[in-house]
Amino acid sequence: MVSEFQDPDVALAGARVDAAVAARRGRRRERDLLMGDAHFVDILAGLAASSAPVVVSTVSGSRLQGSIVAVGPDVAVVAIPSHQVAVRIRAISSVEQPGGPATAGDASSVADIHLVDLLWELADGSTTVGVVPDGGQRIDGTIRSIGEDVVVLGPAARPGPTIYVALDSLNELWSPSVSA
Repeated sequence: MVSEFQDPDVALAGARVDAAVAARRGRRRERDLLMGDAHFVDILAGLAASSAPVVVSTVSGSRLQGSIVAVGPDVAVVAIPSHQVAVRIRAISSVEQPGGPATAGDASSVADIHLVDLLWELADGSTTVGVVPDGGQRIDGTIRSIGEDVVVLGPAARPGPTIYVALDSLNELWSPSVSA
């Protein structure tokens, strides 16, 4: 506000600063609103597209430090130094991105992969995998077969038990050879 005693140049400079601050607030608000339209799977797809380093926390208690390499409608594949871990989307509790905010992807950046597809890739009876069902206890074994609602694991080392895991309870699939 210009008073009759204020220098017009000072008043103009103040008005420019006020306008710049308002423009920055407007851009930040617009960015926040745009992110408000995004879905979690879109954020994950954006992170996969950027190959950004992330820390993925799961409901089972895993903290996976690496990068998201693929995202499907129900699964995200996280590359960590010794494995690739396929994590069911509903089992991801949070994702930390140290480098700043993610850019949301869109439906076209979500691949046509599902957790069950990745299980089938590994169902050769010789690849040792780890599965983490609800409850968080990792079970290692080889995939012997996959039914409509069950994964049958054979022992990773002979002798050992056969383990039946309810497919709907499976949250994580650990393998050095999961590909997306």
